[in-house]
Amino acid sequence: MITEKETTVAIMQVDVMQAIDDHYSGQISKPEMDNRITAIWKECEEKYGTDTLNELIDGYNL
Repeated sequence: MITEKETTVAIMQVDVMQAIDDHYSGQISKPEMDNRITAIWKECEEKYGTDTLNELIDGYNL
């Protein structure tokens, strides 16, 4: 069964990808993209801790 945490983190992954797509399609500036991603990552860390945040970030190979 999929947990609430897994669902929330998956949504966060989509939100990060959307911010990246919005930037590269010219809809938002790089600082706006960075702000959106930082807010998502901060929310993830606050809700689920550093380990989950690291898993989320690792998914992007940054």
